[in-house]
Amino acid sequence: MEIAGLVVGAVSMVTLWNTCVQAFDAVSSGRNYGYDHEVLRVKLEVERIRLLAWGEAVGLANVQRQTADPSKTIDTRLNREEMRDTVLRLLGCIQHVFEDTQSLQRKYGLKQESVLKSGGSQNHLALSSSEDQPILGLVFKRAYSNLQKSAKEYQQSTPLRLKTMWAISDKAKFVHFVTEIRGFNDSLVHLFPDVLSKANNALREDIDNSDEIRSLQLLQQASADDHEEISETASERLNHLGATMASLLDDQKTETASEAPLPLGPVNQAQDQDQEGDGLLPGEGDVNAPVQTYKETKLEKELKTVDAFCDEK
Repeated sequence: MEIAGLVVGAVSMVTLWNTCVQAFDAVSSGRNYGYDHEVLRVKLEVERIRLLAWGEAVGLANVQRQTADPSKTIDTRLNREEMRDTVLRLLGCIQHVFEDTQSLQRKYGLKQESVLKSGGSQNHLALSSSEDQPILGLVFKRAYSNLQKSAKEYQQSTPLRLKTMWAISDKAKFVHFVTEIRGFNDSLVHLFPDVLSKANNALREDIDNSDEIRSLQLLQQASADDHEEISETASERLNHLGATMASLLDDQKTETASEAPLPLGPVNQAQDQDQEGDGLLPGEGDVNAPVQTYKETKLEKELKTVDAFCDEK
């Protein structure tokens, strides 16, 4: 019976954890409502990433539906009854916050945006309105990849009761919503102080491997007040990308200059003057001749973006 109890307890934690990390999908990306809303939504998404990283660090993310005995896969401390019960209560609190529709509207400043079709095939993952990517998907690629795999496995058997998409209507109230989720995350982390560095290292690795400037800027700004280490890592990555792009831009300009055509020599100039008959090079003096304009390269535009970001700090 004891072994059966461990298996049931482990399955309950894994299922509830998966339900919680998917529940964040119910809040839209905020991009259609302006930059401030988008930053607030990223604040919430940072808490989802923290919950994902915590689940990976304690082994919940490694349990698959076909795993015969998940209690052997997860952190052994989760098999203790008092620890398991505490984790289940905290995850249950997160689930309740997302399912309490009245509080979402009155207390946390959310409004109903749309209703999802019933069924188990949705996989919104906080998609932005203009890109087929999660709102921080270009930064935390590994974490979202694991989330998508987990969603496919567990969504069919444990469909979310949430069918409504929510949008931020009151920014001040929504901050309290993020604070509430952050508190539950902090409590989960405090149960396993030794896994904090492991979770932070995973987040840092994802950030250091990202070259998506806009997403890194959103992450840096959104996490500045509450998660200084994440914000600093994003800022360092942006500075590194700026230096790298500046070097690449210098190399590009040098290469372009080396490939420029040589000026016409005296013989060629004389031939061109004879052919034109007016002593002018082709295009000179002709008001209808096309004007040569300089076009910024994509690299130069990206560099300006990073420079502007660094100047604001």
